Amino acid sequence: MAGVHWSDFYLEQVRDVVPELADTPLYVRQDTEVDERHHVPHAIAFTSPICDLQLKPRVGQRWLGRGIGIGVTAEHWWSLPMQVRIGTLLHEVAHAITFFDSPWRRPEPELTVGERRVIDLGLRRWAELALNSLGEDSTSGKAVKEQTQPRDSAGSHGRDFIRCALHLQRRSRLPLETMDVFRESYRQPNPWACLNALSDELLADGDLLNVMKRPAPEAFLRLFSKPDEG
Repeated sequence: MAGVHWSDFYLEQVRDVVPELADTPLYVRQDTEVDERHHVPHAIAFTSPICDLQLKPRVGQRWLGRGIGIGVTAEHWWSLPMQVRIGTLLHEVAHAITFFDSPWRRPEPELTVGERRVIDLGLRRWAELALNSLGEDSTSGKAVKEQTQPRDSAGSHGRDFIRCALHLQRRSRLPLETMDVFRESYRQPNPWACLNALSDELLADGDLLNVMKRPAPEAFLRLFSKPDEG
C-alpha cells in the first residue's frame, strides 16, 4: 500500500480545478527524486508527452498507468508562494492537455522499441533528437519532431496552450501572473485581447477536454494570424 506523498496535496488542488482529469493518473515528482537525465535545467517545472514514463521508476506502487507527469525543480519549488506553486502546476497541466493527441501518448505496449529507447535517453535528449531528426526509427523521429515544432510564433506557449491555460486560470481564480502564461519572450498576443476573444467560451465553462477538441473562436484565432494570412 503506497503511503502519503508530498505531492498529494497539490494533486488534489489540480483535480479540484480540472475534474475532467478524475480518471487520468497524475504524477508530480521533484527533480531530486528522478534520474538527472530527466532534469530540465533552469525550469521551475516541466512536462512532456513522455514525462509520465520517465517518472515511472520513482512512482513505484503508485503507478496507475499512463497519465500526466510533471517534474518540479526542488531548488526553486519550496521557496515559491503557495499560489504560485498551484499556478505553476496548472501551467504544466495546460501543456499536458494539449499533448493528449500526441502519438507518444499511446499505451506502453504500443510503443516501438525505438520509441522506448528515445524515452530512456531522457527529456533533454528526447527533444534534441527531435530537433536534429535523429530518432531511433522513422516512427519515433517523426513523432518527436511533430511534438516539438512550434504551432505558431509562440511555440509551445502558443494558441492551444493559451486557450487551455486561460480556462484553468478562470476556474482557479488565481491571479494570471501566478500561472506565467504570458511573457514578452514568447511573442504572444496581448493578454487582454486573448481574454476578450475567449470571453464567451470562458463564461460557458464546458467540459474542457471537449472544448479543446473544438475549433477556437474566430476572434481568438485571428490574434495568431500573420499579416499576410489576412
